[in-house]
Amino acid sequence: PKGHYSIEDLALTPPGHSKPVLEGLNATLLPGTITAVVGPMGSGKSSLARGLVGIWTPSEGSVRLDGVEISTWNRDEVGGHLGYVSQDVGFFEGTVAQNIARLGEVDSDEVVKAAQRAGMHEVILKFPKGYDTLLGESSAFVMSGGQKQRLSIARAVYKTPKILILDEPNSALDDEGGQSLRAILKK
Repeated sequence: PKGHYSIEDLALTPPGHSKPVLEGLNATLLPGTITAVVGPMGSGKSSLARGLVGIWTPSEGSVRLDGVEISTWNRDEVGGHLGYVSQDVGFFEGTVAQNIARLGEVDSDEVVKAAQRAGMHEVILKFPKGYDTLLGESSAFVMSGGQKQRLSIARAVYKTPKILILDEPNSALDDEGGQSLRAILKK
C-alpha cells in the first residue's frame, strides 16, 4: 500500500452494540502526512483507529486504503505495512523478540532496530532473558506502563511500516519515551 486513506460517510458500531459511536465521517488522509484526531474521552477516537486498521468493519460507508476497503485487504498482505499502537497495550504469548516481530519470522536486526527506535533496546537487555524474555498472559514477568507502551511502539515500527495508526501512544511515556516517539514521527 501507498497509504492513501479515503473515509466516506463512515459509521462504526462496536461489536455487540446497536448504536454507532461514529457517524457521517468523511476524510482524506494522504501519504507522508501526520493527521491528529483530537476529541474528548468517548468521542470515538479509538473506534476510528480500529476502523482504520480494519479491526472493525463499517456499519455504513467505507474506509478505503489505496481505493480498497481496508477490511477486505488480505491481513498477511497488508499487515507488514501497517503499524498499530492500541490504547489497550497487550502482548502475545511469546518472547519479547517475537512480540516485536508481531509473531512473524523474527529478523533479529530489525527487532533490535525497532527497539532502538522506541528507546527500549537497553531496557530489554536488562530483562531476565533479554529479547528471549517471555510475555503474555502466562508470563510472570511484569513491565511498567511506560515499558509496555514503548514495547508496543517498537512492535508498531518493526520493519518500518508505511502507515502508523497510534491510539494515545504517549499516555504512559516519560520525557525520554516522548522524545523517542517524536523522533519516530519526524522520520
